[in-house]
Amino acid sequence: AQLSREKEVNEKIYTMLLNRREEAKIAEAERVANIRIIDPARTPDAPFKPRKKLYLFLGTIFGLMLGIGVAFITEALDTSIKDSDEVENITGLTVLGTIPKINMNFKSTEININKRKKEKDVTEITRKLTTLFAPDSLETDAFRWLRMNLQLFNIDSPLKSILITSASPKEGKSLITANLGIISAKIGLRTLIIDGDIRKPILHKIFQQKKQPGLIDLIISLKNQMAKFSSNANFNQEKLNLSRKNTIGGNQNKAPQSNPLFQALTSLDYIFHHNSNQISSQINKYVKATPIQNLDILTCGTYTYNSAEFLASNILKNILLELENSYDVIFIDSTPIHVTTIARIIGSLVDGTLLVVKRSKTSRKELLRAKQLLKTSKSNLIGVVLNNIKIKEKYSRYYSPQATED
Repeated sequence: AQLSREKEVNEKIYTMLLNRREEAKIAEAERVANIRIIDPARTPDAPFKPRKKLYLFLGTIFGLMLGIGVAFITEALDTSIKDSDEVENITGLTVLGTIPKINMNFKSTEININKRKKEKDVTEITRKLTTLFAPDSLETDAFRWLRMNLQLFNIDSPLKSILITSASPKEGKSLITANLGIISAKIGLRTLIIDGDIRKPILHKIFQQKKQPGLIDLIISLKNQMAKFSSNANFNQEKLNLSRKNTIGGNQNKAPQSNPLFQALTSLDYIFHHNSNQISSQINKYVKATPIQNLDILTCGTYTYNSAEFLASNILKNILLELENSYDVIFIDSTPIHVTTIARIIGSLVDGTLLVVKRSKTSRKELLRAKQLLKTSKSNLIGVVLNNIKIKEKYSRYYSPQATED
């Protein structure tokens, strides 16, 4: 009975729900729609978004503004040297030469180009010896112009010994030294290149020579030889005789060491002059001939912890004086000024110092500091060489083989 009653109740509920569903359908069908078509839809001729022309114009304007801003900021932060006018305005020094950026690969039977990975720096410099491999090139003419300016710097007293240095490493001083040596030898001048960069010597590799013996070994050898000369019996007798002559007349007890003549005779300059032939012969043993006619090289030699002290001695000054008697011009490569004191030491002994500045690398502060250090050491700073400059295309075309044919 209970189940029957539940069945009847459920049937009534189901019937009621069906009736309400039908009533809702009828009410929905009777409702009037409030939407009507005013204009039919049309296919657009162009896309509404994005507005490319507008965005492109705005992007160009903002891009130019951003680029100009970045350029001004970069220029303000970049303190490197850009051209020769800037060098002369900042330092007051004369730019004796501008060397273009060299991007050439050469082949020669005189010097083999080393291709070993460990000798990358040597290979890079050797490939840029334009004065040897490309004598008619624009780059070689730049070195000719530099050599001529050095020759005309002081006509009454020509520069015979020239130090080539730079403010910092990797500015091209060794490259310029090698090319100046080659171009001078090619015109018939007896030329000597001295590798004074005892920290990082490279010229002996470029010209395919052994590093030892060299400059440092020569100074040590002459130092020992000077000691022998000064202790020579005959030499001491000569000093004593002259010293006695000077003391006759009331000053017999005066010590020979305090006698001016005695001091002059024991000086290094006198010993060099008194034994000039022997010393000159000794120096020639350390100078090496290169494959290039008229060009010799004196390599750096054996590095020691006190090599700078050897270079600071008067022996080097007298060595240079002896070499100047045998050569028309001497080019000396040295360490960068801001690395060691060697450049300042040698600079005080030579006729002139040439400062190499690399475009877009050497900063104004480094340049001014290098000038100040050289002036402090009493070096004769004759001028600046601006290296790695950009050459306009019209000048490059002028030196091309096609232009020569025309």
